[in-house]
Amino acid sequence: MKRSDSIAGKVERACIDLTEATLLAERGGTVFDAVVVREANGSRPAEVFVADPPVVGPCLGAPPEGSKVRVRLIAADPTTRKVGFTFPA
Repeated sequence: MKRSDSIAGKVERACIDLTEATLLAERGGTVFDAVVVREANGSRPAEVFVADPPVVGPCLGAPPEGSKVRVRLIAADPTTRKVGFTFPA
């Protein structure tokens, strides 16, 4: 049961990632209002939440956790299911 739950979780995350990348594919360079849900730590980038459209993604730079920031979309590739932002916008 644990194994099937793990696989289901991975499939669900892949579907969400594809949807996010598809929604943003034509919006490269756009600046969004976001909330920093995790700050950068070592080699791991910060993570931001954009409310419209609802997307969570990695963010280059060092925005402080919990803050409201403006970020710029620098990557949205449905083929790889990846999105990316940068701070400051």
